[in-house]
Amino acid sequence: MLREFSIVNDLNAIEEVARRTHGFSAADLQSLCLQAFMEMRDELSVDRLLAAAATKKPSNLRTYQCKIPNVCLDDIFGMDNAVEKVHALVVEPLRNAEKYQKMRVEPPHGALIYGPPGSGKSMLCYAVSNELEISTIAVDAAQLRSMIVGETEKAIADLFAQARESAPCILLLDNVSDF
Repeated sequence: MLREFSIVNDLNAIEEVARRTHGFSAADLQSLCLQAFMEMRDELSVDRLLAAAATKKPSNLRTYQCKIPNVCLDDIFGMDNAVEKVHALVVEPLRNAEKYQKMRVEPPHGALIYGPPGSGKSMLCYAVSNELEISTIAVDAAQLRSMIVGETEKAIADLFAQARESAPCILLLDNVSDF
């Protein structure tokens, strides 16, 4: 679809659009281009595409949509040790994957964050998501529960499959203790 526009010749522009549309399927990208084109018929610009992308969510994340607070790791106080560990286990490997490849070391693939209610676990996950500009799938465990035998297990399997499709992403399972 973009072949007809001058944006195709600007590799930096294409890379920026690709970075900002992480998790979008081919159909999502086509819809995004059509929306931007309809708003700006004469010339499709990078700014128009990015503005349209900011209003859309990837279709595979719509099942568990939530509002992500605009918080970063520097905004979190009183959890310095946890912030350091999460930064080392999650942020660094994703930002500096080439370092791990040069050393031929398998980087960590994530972290399991647990603790009592109200200790800041969810906020820490949101901060990492914003810091890395990656998708977040936030699910209350009650959404997965079913009275029908096998349905809960199927819902959990589907959730993890969705997270794998959206990788890298944050999978936030909240209120698991109530489960």
